[in-house]
This record gives sequence, structure tokens and C-alpha cells, in this order.
Amino acid sequence: MRTDFQQFYVDPDHVQGKTFYLDGDEYRHAVKALRKQKGDAISAVDGRGRLYHGAIREGHKDRIIVDIAQTLREIGEAKLNLVVAQATLKGGHFDLVVEKGTEIGVGAFQPMLTDHVIARAEARTQRWQKRR
Repeated sequence: MRTDFQQFYVDPDHVQGKTFYLDGDEYRHAVKALRKQKGDAISAVDGRGRLYHGAIREGHKDRIIVDIAQTLREIGEAKLNLVVAQATLKGGHFDLVVEKGTEIGVGAFQPMLTDHVIARAEARTQRWQKRR
């Protein structure tokens, strides 16, 4: 079994036969941030227990199309429900906590306001709650 660290979320409606496509935030993250391009390996979960491994077949200005090489079924949530309670942090540092925690299987995050906290969580809450 492959162990690609980076996984993307693919809408189940975007899986068609032996291909799937990524668009929106997932497309931007793959292409703009990670600089994925034609031929690069990519893995995606659909939120319904399936994990897809494949390679990018083609890219467009708003999506990438991936040829599926392998599909794993019944890939579920971790048996351990891990919750991270973290004081909010200045700048985008709490974003990094959410991103990396999600990648390793953290089930929930509890931002905390402490006596010495400077950051304001209200502006970022919607971003942290986005489905990945």
C-alpha cells in the first residue's frame, strides 16, 4: 500500500469511472501551492470510505484530471478520536496547527482563549471548519 503523506479531498460526484478531478480549493492547493503537474502522483479521499491513488493526466485553468491507478475501499476514520485543545495563535500559526493535525488524523480542534492570548479567532473560524 502506498503511503503518500499529502491527500486531497475529492467530491464523490467528481469520480467518474477510472478518473477523478479536483477543482476549487483542492485544485489551487495541488497546482499553485504544491506545484503538482502532469504525471505527478496524487491521492484523494472521497469522505465515503474510498481512497484513490493515481497520476495527473491533464491540467486545465480550473481543474486537474487524475487517472485512477488504485482504489482502496472501507478506509474509515481513525479508531481513536483525538481532540486537540490549543490556544489561538497570532498570524496564520493556528492554521498550520489545523492543517497538520488534520493530515495526521485529528478528529476535532478546540481553540482556547487564555489570559495571554493576543490573536482573535473569530475571523478564521470559518476557514478552520472547511471540509478537507
